[in-house]
Amino acid sequence: NILFSLVAQCRSAPKTMALQAHAPPSAKLAERLRDLLLRFPAVAAGGVRWSVLCATFHRTHAETLDAKALGFASAVDAVHALLKPHFYVVNELARDDPAIAAADEVVLEARRGALGTWPGHYQELVDVVKQRGCLHGGIACLLASKIRRCGGRHTNGALAEGSWDYFT
Repeated sequence: NILFSLVAQCRSAPKTMALQAHAPPSAKLAERLRDLLLRFPAVAAGGVRWSVLCATFHRTHAETLDAKALGFASAVDAVHALLKPHFYVVNELARDDPAIAAADEVVLEARRGALGTWPGHYQELVDVVKQRGCLHGGIACLLASKIRRCGGRHTNGALAEGSWDYFT
């Protein structure tokens, strides 16, 4: 029985290894990549190159990000598996160093500490000026010195002090 059990384990080992290679990508890795990408303002317009994301990931997490080591044929495949539907590849032909951009619904929701959501921050700013500004000649105006104070109280905090940490 023991010998039969060992033979059965050996026969199933390659299948287990193959299943692990095709296992769903790590949710934690995907979350870390999403959070990192949203710190790049360029993710909202034009995209962030995979090589830049890899270098920043290494500096931030002291880990190497390698699509092939993760079991993907290319960086494009890694982006599709790890980041869809909230992020997409801008240039599919650049298989090993594509530009990655965020979907509109992601960048339009301002998030504190995520300058990649600058279109959402802009909308918050417009809303604060409309709500708290004074009318001058039919145009709402608000002193820049008051934006931080009003932004922190009347928005989700994306305009507050300390929320402007980003990568270039």
